[in-house]
Amino acid sequence: MRFPWAVVAVLATVWPVWSQGWEEGFDAGALGARWEWRVPVEGPTVSLADAPGWLRIRIPEREQAFNHWDSPQPVDDAPQLRAAAPEGDWMVEARIRLHEFDPAGQFQAGLMIGASDTWLATMGPLQAPALSNGTKTPEVWLEPTGSSGFVRVPGEARDVWLRLVRAGSICRGQVSRDGNEWADAGACILARAPRFVGVIGKTFSSHALAFDVDYVRITPVDSPAECLRVGIAGDYPTGYHGLLARQGLPHEVLVDYQLADPRVLGRFDLLFVGAVSGGLRDRAQEALAGFVESGGIAVLDTSAYPLPRLVPGKGGYTDQLAAIVMGGTDNPLSALMGEGTRLEPGETRFHFEPASEVGLQVLARYDGRIVVGGAPSPVEGYTGSPAVWARPLGRGLIIYSAPAIGASLSWGPVLDPLADALVRLLGGSRYVPQLVAEGVRLGRKEVASGDSAQPAPAEAEPEESTLEPAGPRDAPLPDGATLVEGGEAAEFNLTGTYYSDRGDASLLLHYRSRSSLVRVDFQRARAAVTLIRDGQTADAAEIPLERGTSAFLVKARSGRVGLSVGSRQAVVGDGPLWEGRVASTGSALADLVLQPVEPVRFDDDFMRGEDQEGPWEVVSGEWATKAEGDPKMGVNPFNYQGQARGVGLATAGWPFWDEYEFSVSARPTQAGTVGQALYYQDAANHLLFRARVSDTPNDAAGGLELVRVKDGQERIVAQGDGCLVTGHWYRLTARVLGGTVSAALDGQWVLWADENSFPGGRVALYLKDCRSEFDDVEVRAATGEEAPALVELDGSVPPFAGTLDRDTWAGTALQWRPVREEPGLFWRRGRFHGDFELSFQCNFGEARAADPSLTLLLTSELEAPGDGFAITVAPRRGERECSVELTGRGRRRRTTVTASASPVVTVRRTGGALTALLDGRPLPDIPADEAAGELSCLGFRAQGFRPRLSGLELRAGNVLDDCFDRAPTPWWVSSGEWAISSRWPCTAEWSWFGGRSKEVAAIWHKRRFEGDIIVDSHIGPWEIDHGDGTPREICRAFNLVLCGDGEDANSGYSFVLGADEAGSGATLSRAGRVVARNDEYRIYSDAHNQWLNIRAEKRGRQVGIWIADQPILVWEDPEPLPSGRVGIWTRDNGIMIPRVTIYYQAMP
Repeated sequence: MRFPWAVVAVLATVWPVWSQGWEEGFDAGALGARWEWRVPVEGPTVSLADAPGWLRIRIPEREQAFNHWDSPQPVDDAPQLRAAAPEGDWMVEARIRLHEFDPAGQFQAGLMIGASDTWLATMGPLQAPALSNGTKTPEVWLEPTGSSGFVRVPGEARDVWLRLVRAGSICRGQVSRDGNEWADAGACILARAPRFVGVIGKTFSSHALAFDVDYVRITPVDSPAECLRVGIAGDYPTGYHGLLARQGLPHEVLVDYQLADPRVLGRFDLLFVGAVSGGLRDRAQEALAGFVESGGIAVLDTSAYPLPRLVPGKGGYTDQLAAIVMGGTDNPLSALMGEGTRLEPGETRFHFEPASEVGLQVLARYDGRIVVGGAPSPVEGYTGSPAVWARPLGRGLIIYSAPAIGASLSWGPVLDPLADALVRLLGGSRYVPQLVAEGVRLGRKEVASGDSAQPAPAEAEPEESTLEPAGPRDAPLPDGATLVEGGEAAEFNLTGTYYSDRGDASLLLHYRSRSSLVRVDFQRARAAVTLIRDGQTADAAEIPLERGTSAFLVKARSGRVGLSVGSRQAVVGDGPLWEGRVASTGSALADLVLQPVEPVRFDDDFMRGEDQEGPWEVVSGEWATKAEGDPKMGVNPFNYQGQARGVGLATAGWPFWDEYEFSVSARPTQAGTVGQALYYQDAANHLLFRARVSDTPNDAAGGLELVRVKDGQERIVAQGDGCLVTGHWYRLTARVLGGTVSAALDGQWVLWADENSFPGGRVALYLKDCRSEFDDVEVRAATGEEAPALVELDGSVPPFAGTLDRDTWAGTALQWRPVREEPGLFWRRGRFHGDFELSFQCNFGEARAADPSLTLLLTSELEAPGDGFAITVAPRRGERECSVELTGRGRRRRTTVTASASPVVTVRRTGGALTALLDGRPLPDIPADEAAGELSCLGFRAQGFRPRLSGLELRAGNVLDDCFDRAPTPWWVSSGEWAISSRWPCTAEWSWFGGRSKEVAAIWHKRRFEGDIIVDSHIGPWEIDHGDGTPREICRAFNLVLCGDGEDANSGYSFVLGADEAGSGATLSRAGRVVARNDEYRIYSDAHNQWLNIRAEKRGRQVGIWIADQPILVWEDPEPLPSGRVGIWTRDNGIMIPRVTIYYQAMP
């Protein structure tokens, strides 16, 4: 944290004496009331008469001296002139003049800041000719208790001006020879908030000492109001990134080459650096030294140790380390973590042992003496090797941790307490958490299967399942009507027989009253179905009947009632129906059986062992579950594989299923035919959607078929062009609804036919002379509604996500970026061009202020939040009410509503209309706003409390979000080998989706996108043999394409990151021609334990790419490409992809 020293100098001369500021010139005849003359041992004296206008302190000769120190035993004999320390930040200044001292004497006289009687920070002239590191003549030293020779300012110091400046937990020193020109004199970390300030004289030899004090001045210093500028860098930034994001603390993640750029480092006050690779270390060390010298604070660990000229020592790798111990009551870390706290060393394989502890403020030690390459040797007490220590440099401070904090945070919670304590210690009041930290912290090989780190908000809006008619619910049945046994239900099957020669008859369905029911009237030669709502005919249909006996089936499904007699159907209904009684009239109906049904729902992702059968019954062919990796830790490690000569069938489900939609992912690996059967009775009776499989996409003519198989005979009822290509994933869907069977390929409906051959049946997977993988089976009740799909973005964490994933692509907190300039304000990553629903549960009960509020924001630009809409919810004190205000476009609307203790506020956009809800209820005085369609930035502002992101849910349209936990059916493999595979040989249980090739490995999204687009991805290296027989990870050629043609990786806007063999350079090409480059860029040297966030954007004319939100290339295209496909590719490398999110303006 940097301090404006020039401003301090001006303030010290022109500021008046404030309420907390004062100056003592020692001109009076006695000390003022603010002073305490503390003399633990009799002998020292204070006088205002010996030198008018000065205070003289005399310390007599004494064999035991008058020292203040902490080792080998605590000593507290030194006389001190104390005054209470002000609150906040301030500067204490004094002039010290040595009056009498012995050339052989050992002493210090000067300013002090005290956190306790046992811990002081002292600065002033010190002489110690008998010490090995001492000085034969007085010079200024800054020493925290226990840190001998911490900072030494060379030069004669018989008469000096001194300053100690408190800024949060940091104390900085300055010295002047004339009271005008000031020089930096180092810094130290305060053990806790200072209790007192003043002047101290101490001797550590038997000699006497006398010195004078001209004045003591306290000047309050305004702390900077803005939040600290914090950066994260090094080989292991991931854990720090997650730690700070979970607390809502603003920060930036630097890429490798920026760590060696002084201009970039100069943007920050505080840096956390988790190790540095060898190729960058020398340049980074020099840049970091300059950063600290100019006033910054750098927290370094393991191989990011300081330059040898700053701290001589020996560093090297070792696998044997002792526990970490926080010792000493006045240790700054002990004050936060508790004295004696012990931590395991975490993911530490490196130790740096300083040659000397002189000049170091030790914050933690190992419980043993560490030997690089050997075993630790035991020690007595708190005397082990330094584990964490601080070293002043210029105006700044280096904090070095031999334990690998960055790497350990990436793999688990072992060093979380240490990292959190350092953040609190160094951040102080300028780095206050804005969120309640949440989420499960996992070990290296742990997952939280089934846990929801982000639970759904309480009191969500209930879904409307029925449309209640007006009028009474239990009106009497008409005369002559008889109830059909089976009870009331909204969905059911009703079978029976009508005998036309017995006359007319009727069924009364969903009966509430004569004005609310569905009638089925059998009238000899015809049957009519009529929906009556509130006394009015809402819908009607009829079919002819043959004279004689007619077996019939009535189905009530999803608000529709259908009558089937043979192949004829009559269907009514256009929305939800109510529950009601079922009755019949007349004597012409017989054998009535009413069967209430539940909506069909069946899922199978085949996540089970290869020896587990699961719900599938093999009819023909060979079928087996296959696995890659650990089922708990793999992204999508299992699928169901079948092969057959002739027809292969595997069935699941129940014979009574009907009116359903059946979807399955398929990846054929051999030419032939692949499909799915529905309404399956047996191998000779079912419906079938099948597709030709070819080795080329050119064999598409007539390749898609809807087939009826009845009594073993096939009949094609619909046919279209298309085929499946071997080695690629596809999504097949077939649906039966209201007498129509339809089929879709990759979400596009391609075939339709009228079909009433079967009343219902099971589902089946189908092969013919083929081999294929199947995955992600879903069966749902068919509704016929094609509502725009909203993708769930925030609200849950994938169960297979480990701690590394939760700190990068999987954690909700990582998706919301805090604004440093405005605490409490967060913006969501991406842009939202379509419908969305954002809900937030307000934990106002945890408020820190009297008037908390939460505001949901929708704007056009992050930098201009005033141009959109804001919905603010604030609780009213002592009442179960909230005030709600909607502002935007020059309008303001307010209302007060009853609310729960932790109300859920929701903003929903449908089309261009924006609506607001509280606890699931639309706000009565805040109607929908029709002018919100073009706004695309989502945010929230919390004031007076820290919200919990576990109370947030976001679902959005115009977004495609793929974690590859399902088969990658949206993607087309154009080159290379793409599969689910293990990334790390050391932890082979983890599996991910990846691609590799010695040439080009590329995948393309199957959809085309139009207009503005953002592709937000995470990518990591995959081991590949680059020709030397040794597979290894190399960070290069992590590439993206926007507006491509789906075939050529150089088409559209093609971004190449890590362009050469060393991973250096970045280029942007347009249609194959390079239009922008960044030769300085270097991809991470070591990304073994990282997922790199790579974001490509096209907005209007601007095209650019960002790594960890750092701009790498941004270019203006005078003729922007209008549309195209998204591609991810690499060359002579392997990449793994845990998540890709696409935010798009339109999809042609």
